[in-house]
Amino acid sequence: MLLSLTELHLSRCSLSAGVIPSLHHQSVVNFTSLAVIDLSFNNINSNILDWILNVSSLVHVDMSDNRLHGRIPLGISELPNLKYLDLSLNDNRIHGKLPASIRNMTSLVHVGLYHNNISGRIPRIYRCFIWTITYSKAPFLTGTVSEAHFSNLTKLEELDISSNSLTLNVSSKWVPPCKLHSLEMGSCMLGPSFPAWLQTQTDLTVLDIPNASISVSIPHWFWDLSSNLILLNISFNKLEGEIPPSIGNMSSLELLNLSRNNLTGNIPSTIGNCSNLIVVDLRQNLLFVLMPESVGHLKQLQSLHLSDNKLMGELPLSSQNCTELETLDLGNNNFSGEIPSWIGELLALLRILRLRSNSFSGRIPSHLSNLSILYWILPTTV
Repeated sequence: MLLSLTELHLSRCSLSAGVIPSLHHQSVVNFTSLAVIDLSFNNINSNILDWILNVSSLVHVDMSDNRLHGRIPLGISELPNLKYLDLSLNDNRIHGKLPASIRNMTSLVHVGLYHNNISGRIPRIYRCFIWTITYSKAPFLTGTVSEAHFSNLTKLEELDISSNSLTLNVSSKWVPPCKLHSLEMGSCMLGPSFPAWLQTQTDLTVLDIPNASISVSIPHWFWDLSSNLILLNISFNKLEGEIPPSIGNMSSLELLNLSRNNLTGNIPSTIGNCSNLIVVDLRQNLLFVLMPESVGHLKQLQSLHLSDNKLMGELPLSSQNCTELETLDLGNNNFSGEIPSWIGELLALLRILRLRSNSFSGRIPSHLSNLSILYWILPTTV
């Protein structure tokens, strides 16, 4: 018999529902000192395991990526030492409301409930020192998130409440009590104005707020928000105005997604300062004029999506420097001139090429046949 087991790591072991409780009931293992249990990435398809509520020593519980179902038990708040709780990725099987008693779990620093059917309102957290909250893709969460929900979350670093039906209701002068590193609030009602409180979040590395009902121009201060920003996604809004030259200040960006908005003007040449970019998605806007030569400075670029704009002119020769490109999507614009032969000669990794509905002339270059791993080619009629 294991008399004082403190950590149990059985991730990715193809476990079914009854293995752990059977060990417990058969006195094979003494769980009274257990602090860490990781059963993630298994096939446990039972109700949420009520037996863990009797293990008051637990500090870390990871039951993510199983097939758990049922409600989160009310007794979860009776685990006084619990710091980390992850019940995410359970195929939307965990349902019901979050127990209001979760507000009393003063040791909690991480809550993960991603990809479940949690419903109702988010309870206010009064005394927890949470670092990470993940409630995303729980489509039945409703109601309003107010300043009161954040008042005691002074150590919060990561917040993900995306893909819900939540409305953020805070004053224009509100200053969050925390400094976030990652903020994901896609499909939450943040607009119509651009959230002024974002000015205070200068440590962000991830800002993901698509489909947030924002319908104004991006404010000038935004482009100096955080020099550490790696991922920026403000797609599926109704953003207006032009992309300013100050976008070049975000030199750490690896993913830029401003697609499906109403942005106008040209693509600033200063985008070439963002030399770490891997993905650029500006499709379905109202951008026009020329594609800048500075695109050639983006030598790490793997995906470039510029379709469904009003871009014109020839493809800049400097684009041949983007030799890591796997996707080049320029469809439904006004590009003209011949299709460059360097696409087939130098872009050896290209897998998707979309050129249809432009004004290209001449012949389709024979060098395109060099692209042996190309999935599909949709050139315009030339």
